[in-house]
Amino acid sequence: MSSCLRNLLRRLRHGPSECGLHEADAPESDWGSLPFPVLENVKAVVEDSSQGTSCVMKSARLVNRHWARWATEAVDGLNLSGGMALEAMMSTIVKRFVSVQKLKCREGHLWLVELASLTMLRQLTHLDLVGCCIPDRGWAPLSRLTSLRHLNMYACPYVTSDGLAHLRGLVSLECLRLSRCWKVTDDGLAHLGGLTALTSLELSSCHKIRGDGLAHLSGLGRLAHMDVSNCSEMRSGGMAHVGALGGLRELVLSGCRRIKDRGLGHFVKLTSLTRLCLSGLQKVRDGGLEHVGMLTALEALDLSGCDITDEGLAQLAHLTALEELNLSRCRKITDDGLESVGHLTALRRLDLLGCSGVSSGSRAFMGQLTALTLLDSAGSEITDAYLGAGRLL
Repeated sequence: MSSCLRNLLRRLRHGPSECGLHEADAPESDWGSLPFPVLENVKAVVEDSSQGTSCVMKSARLVNRHWARWATEAVDGLNLSGGMALEAMMSTIVKRFVSVQKLKCREGHLWLVELASLTMLRQLTHLDLVGCCIPDRGWAPLSRLTSLRHLNMYACPYVTSDGLAHLRGLVSLECLRLSRCWKVTDDGLAHLGGLTALTSLELSSCHKIRGDGLAHLSGLGRLAHMDVSNCSEMRSGGMAHVGALGGLRELVLSGCRRIKDRGLGHFVKLTSLTRLCLSGLQKVRDGGLEHVGMLTALEALDLSGCDITDEGLAQLAHLTALEELNLSRCRKITDDGLESVGHLTALRRLDLLGCSGVSSGSRAFMGQLTALTLLDSAGSEITDAYLGAGRLL
């Protein structure tokens, strides 16, 4: 008998109070036929005692048929990855796993009839189809899954802009991941403009997106997280449409190497932005930091690999809420530039990896950063002797 099963039975033997029930609520039936609501309570208590959900369910199936039925109907998530035949299984899933809300089916070759079977799962809120080879017409059944809140289509190689048309009706969708869907273009973004419940959108490595299509997203007032990193064709002009998304709190632009200083000038209205990643934007120079310095709500800023100098760092003096700053591989920065960083007294993490222009002479600014707990200075001339390394984690 597994330890998890022994724990379940022990709690039942110790009486109703052990399972969070009052004596008046105790069932008249024996423990082998406890009502499902009572078993749900038992499950919650055991999970709170550090037993995992999977362990509880597997053990419950070993008790008797009644418990096995409860365990099956209580399952809210399934993983069908690994080459399983979804069509053959779907009728069983729909009949037995009546509470399924989360379904994962990764890296498979799914056909229209198989995806159509998904529409029988009316309570489905999370669908993960990472790497699935589904042609455009195969996405049509998704339009009927109107309860979906999270949809992960990461690295689905066959989906194009036409395929995204089937997402128009998913008005409850909050999180959409389309990263590495290489055939999606600006035109495809027109199909996302009506998904006004979206709070998170990932378009990383969609290399055919140039930025004009971002105009279709202007009505997404709830959008808080956007990732368009490594979109190799993304232009500065597209940033005008990003700048219109006033609710953004996190923006990832790393690897969009065509974006220049003027593109960052469109961010003046992003007053709620707390995290900004510009890593690897080699055409972003000091002029761009003038615009970044106006985003006073920023708490995390990644400028690694940007072509900035000490003059640009001085533009960040007003970012007093900044807690994390990544300046790795900014080789033009010197000790003089770090004097400006010394005024950012809320800093907890600072990355100076590969900043060869920084020396131990910068120790004066370090003394001002009393909140600093993590410093990466590999590749610079800063030494532990100057850092007071005892207080750094």
